[in-house]
Amino acid sequence: MRLGACFQRATNFRPSLPLPVPEISSVADALSAAPPLSVVIITRNEAHNIGACIEAARRVSSDIVVVDSHSSDRTRKIAEQAGARVYLREWEGYSATKNWANEQAQEDWILSVDADEVLSDTLVSSIIGFLSGLPEQESTDGLSTKREVVGAKMNRLTQYCGVWVWHSGWYPDRKVRLWRKGLAHWEGDLHEQLIFSDELDGEIVHLAGNLLHFSYPSAQTHYDQI
Repeated sequence: MRLGACFQRATNFRPSLPLPVPEISSVADALSAAPPLSVVIITRNEAHNIGACIEAARRVSSDIVVVDSHSSDRTRKIAEQAGARVYLREWEGYSATKNWANEQAQEDWILSVDADEVLSDTLVSSIIGFLSGLPEQESTDGLSTKREVVGAKMNRLTQYCGVWVWHSGWYPDRKVRLWRKGLAHWEGDLHEQLIFSDELDGEIVHLAGNLLHFSYPSAQTHYDQI
């Protein structure tokens, strides 16, 4: 199956979720009214993926942070040309590298995506609608903040060897990837988890749409990683 056909099938999927997809007449207008969002990506030799990842991410944010661990391919060049702020940093493991990358975010909210992931059309609309609809609440210092919810999770749909995998526990593979800066951090190495403070009292909502994960394009590329 061609990649374009696979992508179209995935972006057309409309699951039934707690938060409906908002009706947005103008994505640009909605984005301008939404709370500021930074998209954070870590990379190493992702030249074949990073362009599509950033292209989709720029639909929800103007602040794209890429932290690259000395790629030997064109990853950094492609990211810079796509408008990302690119940092070069030694590899410290998944969690430590992601946590450092999060510190470089300039905005109030962080969306963490991997270089081989792309936001579907529905997820783009859901993220914009989610951020735009957050009610304001007064903080203890008198500043207006967005506190009723602390983060959002989304379904991740994986493509393996050119085929979307909807079964065997691979889907919906819900991931918390969107949160208010400073309220969570990554722990663990290979299978890192986003951890919120135990004292934090807030809600994590579920967004409609898919985070499209383009994993191994062939069995050989998978074998090469083992």
